[in-house]
Amino acid sequence: MKGKYFFTSRLFVFLVILGIQICFALVFLYWFSDLFPVIEGILFACSLLLVLYIINKRQDPAYKVVWIIPILILPIAGFLLYFFFSQGRIRRRDRQYAMESYRAAASCLNDEDGICRLIEKKQEDPLRLISYIRKTRQYPAFTNTRAQYFPMGELFFDRFLKELEQAERYIYMEFFMIKQGRMWDSILDVLRRKAKAGVEVRLIYDDLGCAGHLEKQYAAELGKQGIKCVVFNKLNPVLASMFNNRDHRKIAILDGKTAFVCGTNLADEYINAERKYGTWKDACLMMKGDAAWGFLIIFLQTWDLITKKKTDVSYLQPEKDEQKADGLVQPYADSPLDEVRLAENIFLSLIHGARRYLYITTPYLVLNSALKTAFATAAGKGVDVRIITPHIPDKKAVFLVTRANYRELLENGVKIYEYTPGFIHAKTYTCDDEYAVVGTINTDYRSLFLNFECAALLYKSSAIKEMREDFLQTAKQCEQVTLEKINAVPWPVRLAQSVMNAFAPML
Repeated sequence: MKGKYFFTSRLFVFLVILGIQICFALVFLYWFSDLFPVIEGILFACSLLLVLYIINKRQDPAYKVVWIIPILILPIAGFLLYFFFSQGRIRRRDRQYAMESYRAAASCLNDEDGICRLIEKKQEDPLRLISYIRKTRQYPAFTNTRAQYFPMGELFFDRFLKELEQAERYIYMEFFMIKQGRMWDSILDVLRRKAKAGVEVRLIYDDLGCAGHLEKQYAAELGKQGIKCVVFNKLNPVLASMFNNRDHRKIAILDGKTAFVCGTNLADEYINAERKYGTWKDACLMMKGDAAWGFLIIFLQTWDLITKKKTDVSYLQPEKDEQKADGLVQPYADSPLDEVRLAENIFLSLIHGARRYLYITTPYLVLNSALKTAFATAAGKGVDVRIITPHIPDKKAVFLVTRANYRELLENGVKIYEYTPGFIHAKTYTCDDEYAVVGTINTDYRSLFLNFECAALLYKSSAIKEMREDFLQTAKQCEQVTLEKINAVPWPVRLAQSVMNAFAPML
């Protein structure tokens, strides 16, 4: 598979087959409606009803508009494409099973220290966010946890290999993308040896994330080597809206005592062993102690959803591993299984609650109206709002949209920096030396509304100051964006930015 070209990959084949189906369906519908004018009238009526449905749906306004326009202009084509490529809800049967699985797994997350109960009793403003996450998705906060922040993928990789070697009972990993090379080959070598020694190894990867790199039977090959492997949302060349919903998480749990959450996938560009886009900067958080159990449950929620079997967690519970108190760590996950926009609400809470500073790193700055307004309001109140984005993009279309958002933010006092050494893939929010988020969640529509994501919320942890210092050091390597530079952009580029920004919710 190494060195395989995109045009011979199964992802390319999948897209070709999907494209043929779309073309055939459109041609058939238009031919059928021309042959039977009554049918055309019915389809137009259905399109109007669909518009009314979209208007009244609990959905982001920009996402509604981007679908209403094509449905009104091309009713038949828009009607068809909406059902297959909209924010696509997971099938009701699958969603019900998933929610039951999630509730069963969440029942194992006990608020043993009484932290959330204490917070609810005190009702202190800085702690309401922790209470909200607990009430909404049952994820508790943990005290007995030591967190360590890694500001580069290669630093995470070196430590991850060492921690893997020390695993004695089980290794559970969930990553969006795996690509054969130095990074994955080194990890796989340890996993094979551990599996052979009797350590239980489980692995989840996303089929779309790996379709350009791994063969269809790769999971089965790993199974033969003692590694239990399942694939999330397997690519099926049949039109279906669940194609949109991907497992974008990157987590690992070792013996229930150590956990990692990061933006780093298991591919060489993430550790700068391969340089496609200059220096690749990422972020990862290692947690030792009770918070690892929180991420174990998040992993099992996905595993049980895919396998349709409930994991017995009784044998997974680790012995108490006392750690030096270091603030609170609250693992949490978000998904399109319900109408709760947990990831977005947490970001909005941090933005609105910031008093002194808010530092953000994100590879994609694709903002809806709520986030734009929140950033503008925070900066208007005197909060030092700074955002670092890439200077060298990995996706040019998304980069156009990212830059299209600069003007409005700059005019409202937000400071924006582009990471000139290359591509910044870190997804972090750092606020007032009090709160921080590290995880897999991009500041874009796909992460906030479509994908399965996760992160760790930190409160008064020593890792927060490490994140602040890393941000400030990274900013020194950046080029600050100004309105003068924005005004100097050629008009054809500004036009392209405007067009792409109009379709941002689809990216």
